[in-house]
Amino acid sequence: MNTFLLFATGIILGSFGGVLLKAGSKNILFSGTITKELLLSLLLNWKIFLGLICYFIPAIIWIFLLRKYPLSFVQPILALTYVITPILAILILKEGIPPARWLGIIIIIIGVFIISKTQ
Repeated sequence: MNTFLLFATGIILGSFGGVLLKAGSKNILFSGTITKELLLSLLLNWKIFLGLICYFIPAIIWIFLLRKYPLSFVQPILALTYVITPILAILILKEGIPPARWLGIIIIIIGVFIISKTQ
């Protein structure tokens, strides 16, 4: 698999992972204490379980990317999850994004673009 596809897969899966965890968290009752029952309910919640898988796969992808590229290049590219996740939150979770947050997202895009030109 080429490098671009590895990055894209990791970023997209990581973004969907956050959305799935958010969606699954709505059905979890948390009293402030972590119990075996709470942990079991988290694992039995399909959205949370799938969200965790969507976080695990990018971690494996990152390991492969780190074998080839410097951490100072790979890790900042991961910041694109902060661009994709809000878009998915709008489309799937029907969340609103305030203008100041959009400004931050634009700054992230510019930063990732600059970093991507260094490799």
